[in-house]
Formats: sequence, C-alpha cells, structure tokens
Amino acid sequence: MKPRDMIEIIVDTHEPTEVIGWLEELSTDECTVIVRRDTLEIGDYVISPDIAFERKEFADFLHSMFDENEQHEKRYGMRQIADLAREYRKPGLILEGGELKELYMLRPGIPPNSIRGTLHAIAFGFRVPILPTFNLRDTAAMLVTAAKKAQLEHHAGKPSPHGKRSHLSLDEKQVYLVTAIMGIGVDTAIRLLDHFKTPQAIMNATEEELKAVRLVGPKTAATIREIVTTKYQP
Repeated sequence: MKPRDMIEIIVDTHEPTEVIGWLEELSTDECTVIVRRDTLEIGDYVISPDIAFERKEFADFLHSMFDENEQHEKRYGMRQIADLAREYRKPGLILEGGELKELYMLRPGIPPNSIRGTLHAIAFGFRVPILPTFNLRDTAAMLVTAAKKAQLEHHAGKPSPHGKRSHLSLDEKQVYLVTAIMGIGVDTAIRLLDHFKTPQAIMNATEEELKAVRLVGPKTAATIREIVTTKYQP
C-alpha cells in the first residue's frame, strides 16, 4: 500500500486560531496536513525553506499601507513586504477579502489609483506575487494547495521558520536601501533612482533637487536631508 503523504505548514502565533482547524480539515486519505505554531519574525505562513506568505485582510492591507503604526511609521506594510522579499526566495502576499472592487470602496478617502500603485509596487517593485482569497477558509485551502505543490511535486523540503533569501539582485538592493529611509515607499524609491541613477546621488542631492522628483514633497525631501546630514548621536 502506498505510504500516506504528509505536508507541513508553519503558522505564526499571531494568526487566528481557527485557521489551524481549517488547515487540518483539509487532510485526506492520501495526504495529512501537519500544522506547526511558531513565532515568525517575518511572514505569517511558511510552507518550504524558501516559500513564505504575508496575509492581509482588505482593511489591514489599507491600514498597513496608508496609515501609521504604533511607532508612527507610515507604510509599514511595505516594510513587511520588503523584509519578506529579502528573507525568502519565493515570497507571496495573500490578499484576503471579497471582490477586488470592495478594496477600492472600503476607504473612500484613499484614491483607487493609490491602491493600484501600491499593488503594482508589491508585484513589480519587490516581485512579490499577490494571491487573492475570499476569506480565512479560502486562505487555508490556498496554503494547502501551495504546500502540496512545493513539498510533494517539487520536493522543496519541509518549512523552516528562519528561511533566508540567498541574494537580492542589485536593483532590488538599491530599492530596499532607499526604502529604509522613513516615509519612502517603493514607488518613490524607484522614481528617485530613475531620476538620480544611484543611491549616492540621492543622498547628495539638495532639497530642491529632491523636490523636483514626482511624489517627493517638501517633508520627504527635508527628511532625507536631515537623515544624511545629521551627526550620529546614539
């Protein structure tokens, strides 16, 4: 008799408890789903040594991309995406909710084009695929499908909570370096690099030269100059 297949999924301790049951319910006579709870510094779910997912419900996605967190950091969600792309060779964003039009209507104060620009930056700036799901149960089904393909079909190995991405391309490193400046999103970082060509040129630019770049306002220009010119005082 053929041995029963087993797949393993690591779930961050901050994720809802009910997802554990839904993942385990997807076990079949042919395949057992093993779920491990662990504290993940980066990502919400890991399904192989090089594949991890960040999960965002629609409301959480908008909050993390357009509001401040407790540390008064704007667009902190983009930092999470950047970290995911840095640590795992095959990162993914699970965008959980109803139809996509609901995402655009949820927060009337956020222009749809700003949301589209953010999705574009995630998919093309950081090369993080976006997987839509309807709800947490659908997310569980997506994770099991992905884990089966990775572990059973492609023999990617069991997941590790501390996966490391082997390398970033030079352009990804440059974008990541510029986004490390508080308040600089991926779109703005790419525009700055397109305009000045190198991170060094960005750091050497005057406020007026920085403000000449689209999406860079007086506050962002002043922040860049303050960071690169102020003496370090720990």
